[in-house]
Amino acid sequence: MNTSLKTIKRKKNLKKSFDLVFCAGEMSGDILGASLIESLQKKSPDLRIAGVTGPKMRKKNIFSLLTIEQLNIMGFCDIVLALPKLIWNFYRLRQLLLHIDPIAIVCIDYPDFHLLLEKAIRKKGYKGKIIHVVSPSVWAWRKGRIRTLEQQVDLLLSILPFEQKTYAHSSLRVEYIGHPLVTQIPNPLHKKHSLSEKWVGIFPGSRRKEIQRNLPIQLQTLHHLQQNHPHIKSALCIAHKEFLPLISKIQQQEPQFDPVYFFSPQKYEMMQSIDIAIATSGTITLELALCEVPTIVTYAISPIDLYIARYLLRIDKIPFYCLVNIIAHKTIFPELYGPNLTPFHLLHSLQKILFDPLEQQRMIEECRNIKQRLSTKNASEEGAQAIMQLLSKRKTSI
Repeated sequence: MNTSLKTIKRKKNLKKSFDLVFCAGEMSGDILGASLIESLQKKSPDLRIAGVTGPKMRKKNIFSLLTIEQLNIMGFCDIVLALPKLIWNFYRLRQLLLHIDPIAIVCIDYPDFHLLLEKAIRKKGYKGKIIHVVSPSVWAWRKGRIRTLEQQVDLLLSILPFEQKTYAHSSLRVEYIGHPLVTQIPNPLHKKHSLSEKWVGIFPGSRRKEIQRNLPIQLQTLHHLQQNHPHIKSALCIAHKEFLPLISKIQQQEPQFDPVYFFSPQKYEMMQSIDIAIATSGTITLELALCEVPTIVTYAISPIDLYIARYLLRIDKIPFYCLVNIIAHKTIFPELYGPNLTPFHLLHSLQKILFDPLEQQRMIEECRNIKQRLSTKNASEEGAQAIMQLLSKRKTSI
């Protein structure tokens, strides 16, 4: 159920009628938010929850204030173009939160937006608890955000095992809850690799701009590969059904190349069958690692975004971009970013792995090591428990 500030103000009984407000800004946050909400509702069925929701969170018994689709933007240039809409929704959400005045607000990932939101509501007098789920990449760049979190946030729930050390010298309470994907992904089956037929999975991204920039290069590469190796088959993941016309249009540029389409809900089943993947950088790379799929990571960047990343934000100084490599502190999945992403480079990396069983096995073993490092905790259970503890402390102090 969606609502607005005017609606809430008309229904005065909604003020202070929620214990928690969850704020998610993108689809990965929606998945994590939904699992946290499910665990919380099991522990406390009477808990009153509202939120900025995605499709999975909207399936839970919560009150929807705004939708993720109203906030989700990628790329520096895209943010500039959508800035008026983003600013409008930012202030709209700030007013909603201040009016509702819940016991606690849970902000999931989406750091640039949520760190500003946390600061803004504190400045306007919000006295409740603020919980930030998923640490910003302060271990890689913009370390000043540690101070921002320390000033505004009561609890940071971390999903990567090395992040607590980053905050060791701050007063911020940080709890490692484990990565939510570990319990969501089924254990990989023992694949029967065929010598006469190999499958390559293509994962072009979950946002329109990602697909537009990455998929043409990914398809060109697979077309060149299949020209010389016709026994190689390909399957293409469609994150959302509304992207099907866009993907079909891009695919028409390579009319002789005809991959099998499958939709995101079937992706884990498909991962059990493929030999190797080409994936646009994002959470999908960790999902592939947990399914033990050797993967090449791509990320096409517009020239303006590349300039901003290199010369203003200095992101090019980061040793790794792919989440799998960041967790391992070494290269497990090859990364092709920006100007390094060309059909030639991608084809070379693909052939190097696809036709070398020893290299494939090495990457699979590394994926197993990643899963072992992340599988010590149940993220939704640990996170829900930490939130409930903070709520109980807040309630007893009122």
